[in-house]
Amino acid sequence: MSENNQKSVLKKYSDAAAKYITEYTVQWIAAIPLLLIGSMPLLVFIGRLFSATPFMPFNILDPLRMVFLIIAGITAIMKIYRAVVSGRRPADIIKGNIPFLFFAAFLLCMLISFLVVGIPTYDDPYNDLGIYHNEGHMMYISFLAVFFFCGSCIDLPEIKTAVIRFFVLISFITAVFALVDMYLFPIPSFHYMWDYCMPGVFNNPNHYAYYLTIMIMLSTGMFLYEKSRSWQIAGLVSAVVHCAVLVLNDTFGSYLAVWAGFLFFIVTGIIVYKKFPLKVMVPAAALVLFSLVLTTWQGSMSDNFVNLGNDVSNIAAGSETSGLAGTSRWVLWTTAVEGILESPVFGQGVEGWADILLKRSSTGIHAHNEYLQYALFFGIPALICYVGGILAVFIRGLKHRRIMDGYTLMALAAVFGYCVSAFFGNPKYYTAPFMFAVLGLGYNCLREKNDAEKKNDAGDHSSAANS
Repeated sequence: MSENNQKSVLKKYSDAAAKYITEYTVQWIAAIPLLLIGSMPLLVFIGRLFSATPFMPFNILDPLRMVFLIIAGITAIMKIYRAVVSGRRPADIIKGNIPFLFFAAFLLCMLISFLVVGIPTYDDPYNDLGIYHNEGHMMYISFLAVFFFCGSCIDLPEIKTAVIRFFVLISFITAVFALVDMYLFPIPSFHYMWDYCMPGVFNNPNHYAYYLTIMIMLSTGMFLYEKSRSWQIAGLVSAVVHCAVLVLNDTFGSYLAVWAGFLFFIVTGIIVYKKFPLKVMVPAAALVLFSLVLTTWQGSMSDNFVNLGNDVSNIAAGSETSGLAGTSRWVLWTTAVEGILESPVFGQGVEGWADILLKRSSTGIHAHNEYLQYALFFGIPALICYVGGILAVFIRGLKHRRIMDGYTLMALAAVFGYCVSAFFGNPKYYTAPFMFAVLGLGYNCLREKNDAEKKNDAGDHSSAANS
């Protein structure tokens, strides 16, 4: 075949690929893992209704994990193709995606930790209950390689909007069922392990609360920034219902995280839109009202604040009972720190120090603090890379605040709320994917500049040129 014919054939295939590998196609493919994980709570609920035995979340996620990785790989190949045909230089791509460098370094630290430490063995008494799922390297890889990466590929408004609306809709349905279960008639799906509390389909009220934190932020964001009046109302109703469920759930760390998220909306609303987002006070008022009602009814919410004050006092005084602070979280944290200091560079490996944590606390095998857990498992350098990647996403958003749209902002608010709750919880395989998904959705900005902003930018550039 002549050189001209070869070029002709290559151009033919290139033109055909360009016809189908559009940005729209790439981003919908990237949305598939996010939509699947978003449907998980409802699928688990339905599965339990028709299952004679408890239907666990990982029964769905385990066979899908390889599918998720394949979809992420296809998305990556399509993104690389589009970058090549657009003529973008690799240096420019890297320069514009600094958070990926941090997360790539985190995965490298995790790999080195695995090679040096291996996989520790331990006896987990909770496995016999069939309610939890052991951690694994593949879980941490999928957080970044699937959910964050795929979310970061989405910047088309209609796709990002569809994903977030879908998250909120599924969560709202689950929350309504949780209320029905508590006040109308019991639903067996919600009572596999925990009675008289709000675990949802997550088997543990704490885990459900991590999920609720994200969904309250997304619902509140819809109320604040949706252009459609009907979707604004849907966001408000969802936020109020989720706040009620959160108060009944009684996970105090996530309760504080939601207040931090409301504060984030206020600060970023002033920075991005130059005005106080007054509407955020509506879901905030609902949270206050539900808290007061529960305090009057059961006293549990006020007890949380009293216990917090007592715990802080005991820790400051060095009391013998200080380890019980935060439902024994203090002894878990101090023990985790000891493990980190023993192996600060490579960590103790996945599930490292599980036996020691359980022996000292008698409550758990994890640090119940995500940041300590990352450092304990993979070393302090891994933690620095992980936190650096998240901060780099927020800095990227701050840098592009002039073109920040509402859905990107609400995704970042959800990440912020989760990051606060992470001081008191664990990165669970069926809740953390939502954080990494919204972290990816908060990666790219969408809002078009209005004429005044464009004119102001031109003036800024002129001034810079003259200086």
